[in-house]
Amino acid sequence: MTMKEKKMIGIKKHNQEVKAQKAAAVKKAINKLKKQGTFTLKELCDEAGVSKTYFKKHPDMRALADVYMSP
Repeated sequence: MTMKEKKMIGIKKHNQEVKAQKAAAVKKAINKLKKQGTFTLKELCDEAGVSKTYFKKHPDMRALADVYMSP
């Protein structure tokens, strides 16, 4: 295995960890905000620490959020 391949493995692992952390942050924010009632996408983004484009790249998370968000 070359040095470049080792670096790529490390980068991929890091990216997977970041993705999992963001998904967990969104789920935690949804749980917190749904206890307070309905919420907007902006409020969810602020609470979870993600951008609106995160939900464009992860439609599964957007579908989860849509269940509880106000129209």
